[in-house]
Amino acid sequence: MVCRDNQNYVSLKLSSKNTVGAESINNENRKGAWLGMGVLSLYRHGNDFENIYPLWDWNLLPGTTSHRDCVQIEKRITNESEFAGGVVDGKIAVAALIAKRKKLEAYKSWYFLGNVIICLGSNIKGNADTEIETSVDQRMSRGSVYADGFLNGEIKSARKVWHDSIGYFSLDGNVFSLKNEKRKGNWSEIGTEKRGVQGKILSLWKRHGKNPKSSHYRYLMEMGIGINEFEKKNYENIMILQNDSLAQVVYDEKKQIWAGVAYSRVRMNFSDFHFFTSHPCVFSVC
Repeated sequence: MVCRDNQNYVSLKLSSKNTVGAESINNENRKGAWLGMGVLSLYRHGNDFENIYPLWDWNLLPGTTSHRDCVQIEKRITNESEFAGGVVDGKIAVAALIAKRKKLEAYKSWYFLGNVIICLGSNIKGNADTEIETSVDQRMSRGSVYADGFLNGEIKSARKVWHDSIGYFSLDGNVFSLKNEKRKGNWSEIGTEKRGVQGKILSLWKRHGKNPKSSHYRYLMEMGIGINEFEKKNYENIMILQNDSLAQVVYDEKKQIWAGVAYSRVRMNFSDFHFFTSHPCVFSVC
């Protein structure tokens, strides 16, 4: 799914069991096991990801929920679930995925409302005997990073983070883990070219603990926003009406938009909004 305007470009990569999520051929893409499992890429400048891939932690691909096993042994790998897709009306977009693979399961959905992207996760389970994490973003560090209003130094966690005109806001009160560090890497680690790269990488992610049984997350990102405007915002107009294994539903009170995903036959009643579905679906009501 692609959402773009004159200032922003966003892409979301999903796969179901009917499509190939990632390929590893000719000794290339050896760490791409989590590609196709909800990779969310935010572009503000056009060269945001130039030479970043040798510096990435491939266990934390932006947007994905994963554990620390990114090595792709198989030639082709994909999602074990059939549920992946979305809906658009030209102004807003909704996408959803049941991520099921490598001893992990997670119900994930994304809501693209103009410059704001809402991200929900529920029913997160893991039995790989390692910590499960949801990567919020992993990008080149450009200038200052503000975490909960403070210029980032040794701050390792925060509820509100701003960097390079992108604001990250935790909707569930749980903090983001935060790291802003210099890294070195080589293209030979993921491909056949031998060329060293170095740079500073900003990483944000949510922790779910070791072998979670039913974890969840709620956060949003706003693109093209200044630090002064972002510090004043609490996003009180954004309401998460449901976030579980039956459905995930978002309501934007200001724009009067209901959007969500039903993972099964379900009836939803929220104040003056009543919705019934006989089959799993992704929906938006404006």
